[in-house]
Amino acid sequence: MNQIELNGLTALVTGCDREDARRIAELLASSGADVAMQYEFAEEEVSALTERIRQAGGKAASYRKNLDVYEDAEALAKELILQNGTVNILINDLKLHRNVPIRDLTLEEWNESLKHNLYSVFHISKCISSEMAKQGSGSIVNITSSVPLSGTGGGTDFSASEAAVHGMTLAMAGELAGSGIRVNAIAPNGALFQESSSAAHLAVFLASPMSGGISGEIFRLDGVACGKGAV
Repeated sequence: MNQIELNGLTALVTGCDREDARRIAELLASSGADVAMQYEFAEEEVSALTERIRQAGGKAASYRKNLDVYEDAEALAKELILQNGTVNILINDLKLHRNVPIRDLTLEEWNESLKHNLYSVFHISKCISSEMAKQGSGSIVNITSSVPLSGTGGGTDFSASEAAVHGMTLAMAGELAGSGIRVNAIAPNGALFQESSSAAHLAVFLASPMSGGISGEIFRLDGVACGKGAV
């Protein structure tokens, strides 16, 4: 039984082209949240999840936006406020992950990674946090990676952009605390947790009132992945 209750709260999950982002969106919906999913390419998968949530009695909507572009992020925030009145939860799961050695990495690839992995998080966080500040509460959870904490498992561009999101998470937590907004990050090892829902459950917990008072933390999930039957 899911004990986290998010009834009456609106959650935006970005990066729903990714399966792990869609997993978070589904868990938020099962906890009672009204879920908005941002995507760029995975229209079929996102539409199927939207319909599944609605059939289960939940409320879900999808938005095709390119958050690399600030105007798209601004438009998405305005649409959500117009339709829902508020946004209480923001989950950022925006990742472009390539593993190209720096000697082979092009300037175009470097810039593309920074735009998608860092700028997009900044764009939507700026827009949504401004709305959260008006209501005096909110929770932002950035799903990042353990790569910049270990230096292994990803290219220089990916590691640099994810490290920057870690720094942004800590800075935002300090800046937004006075407005009642909590900001945390989850940094999973993709190889260990690719098929696991552990990061998704942690994201839902951090988004919920149950984690009130927890802010400015980067939760590194890079240990031993327990198998089936583990308690």
